[in-house]
Amino acid sequence: MDLDDLVEISRFYGKDPDYVLGGGGNTSYKEDGYIYVKASGYNLASIDKDGFVKLKRDVLEKIWEKKYPSDKELREKQALEDLMASRDEGEEKRPSVESLLHSLLPQKY
Repeated sequence: MDLDDLVEISRFYGKDPDYVLGGGGNTSYKEDGYIYVKASGYNLASIDKDGFVKLKRDVLEKIWEKKYPSDKELREKQALEDLMASRDEGEEKRPSVESLLHSLLPQKY
């Protein structure tokens, strides 16, 4: 199984309103220290490989250890910066805000 399978699974569930609302939802795939997660702004029902962003799991997981400020705006800004910094070289898309949750789950998909 690979990224092609993730696209297939994503489209299957994305087309069924019993699973997602308005094309939203999220899917991911883990492989060799990376996680591919649905990028913001993509619809699961019609997603292709370009709709995913490749993140470095080791960088992403450091977010859990970081202490963020109590000020909401500053905290959100820094958390987003750290999420964006977890992208693999050359990635430009914005990862889903649920990327951290996906990284925590032990399942490959």
